[in-house]
Amino acid sequence: ASGAPSRFAVAMTRGLTPLVGRERERDLLLDRWTQARDGRGHVVLISGDVGIGKSRLAQALKDQVRATWKSEIKSASGQPVFTQ
Repeated sequence: ASGAPSRFAVAMTRGLTPLVGRERERDLLLDRWTQARDGRGHVVLISGDVGIGKSRLAQALKDQVRATWKSEIKSASGQPVFTQ
């Protein structure tokens, strides 16, 4: 890695815009997270071209989990890790 911040990291410092048009994907992630939290684990892969909002979608999931369940999903080397 170059050590330069990602576009998403820069956007986070400036404040993110609302997530628009991704309700279906966000709801699917929330459903899978809830199932995993209840002991019915899942693996979810978010993939796509550069700039389509993968990081923004993952951040929306993190924000919802934090607000709703007072839990954290942390990233380590790009890999999300659930902690309670």
